Amino acid sequence: MCNCYLETNLDRLEQNIKNIKKQYQTPVKVMCVLKANAYGHGISEIAKFLDHSQEADMFAVANAYEAMELREAGIRKHILVLSGVSQESLEHLIPESVRLTVSDMKEAKRIQETADRLNRTAFVHIKIDTGMHRIGFIPDVDFVQNQLKTIASMDHVKMEGIMSHFA
Repeated sequence: MCNCYLETNLDRLEQNIKNIKKQYQTPVKVMCVLKANAYGHGISEIAKFLDHSQEADMFAVANAYEAMELREAGIRKHILVLSGVSQESLEHLIPESVRLTVSDMKEAKRIQETADRLNRTAFVHIKIDTGMHRIGFIPDVDFVQNQLKTIASMDHVKMEGIMSHFA
């Protein structure tokens, strides 16, 4: 039997983030992606360390479960869920101010309806299709002139960002 273990040098992690920030003349914000249990390193442990070190401004996770795991671990910084979420998850994520990814109008309307019913603001990031034609809005004239404006005008929905992911 193999006794394998993984050792993470958290001081190096912190220093790496500081080194990246030094490369810019103006202050930058850092979103640390901790999906898949922080790639096997322990999502709660890594998030707590980065939260305490003040090097992470925001976190991103793969799914609703990971977002709630961070909230339960005491992480109060912004958390973005990179994938779509179920209706049941929306009921928990919106009150926790977890940021949501919106990939199409159907999803945007579902988030709006839930936020309206809960009388809470849903914070969203708009996902743009990278050209793989799998996930996200197609960034064409209709998107800019109609869909984006519709989302921006939704009650209880606040657009915070636009993103893409090569997927």
